[in-house]
Amino acid sequence: MSASSAGQIFGTTGGVMEAALRTANYFITGKNDYEKIDYKEVRGLKGIKIANYKIGNRNLRIAAVNELGNARKILEAIKSNTLKIDFIEVMACPGGCIGGGGQPLTTTRAVIKKRMNALYKIDKTFKLRLCHENPTVKKIYKEFLKKPLSEKAEKYLHTKYFRKKQYQI
Repeated sequence: MSASSAGQIFGTTGGVMEAALRTANYFITGKNDYEKIDYKEVRGLKGIKIANYKIGNRNLRIAAVNELGNARKILEAIKSNTLKIDFIEVMACPGGCIGGGGQPLTTTRAVIKKRMNALYKIDKTFKLRLCHENPTVKKIYKEFLKKPLSEKAEKYLHTKYFRKKQYQI
């Protein structure tokens, strides 16, 4: 089995966003631009990070948020039409999963920053840094899912949310 370093940075706030932007760049432009795969504006401990990126001929306004109070703020701004965002990542924990409940209780912002930097260092050292270049993922698409957003990909990889009836006692 193989892995890309993009999966390594999923543990940090902005990491999922950054990995998705790397792949979006490929699907929009048709090429892997290794000079521009570090989207540093979405990194760090700041609670709300907003950035603009031009990928191909598209301008994307993105946001990476950590901690649920900050998620509420940005969602209220979007709802009130004071902020336009094309893509948002929300992580509940400070700094992302590396600052979450599964970590040692002595976690401080300084420790979270060190963990974050360690993940980005791992990302820089991997030869395979793009999710869509992972041989295992490519094989699954070739042999089973066929292509992104295919009927099978939608069925097995996507979640649909809907309002559920409240339970009555």
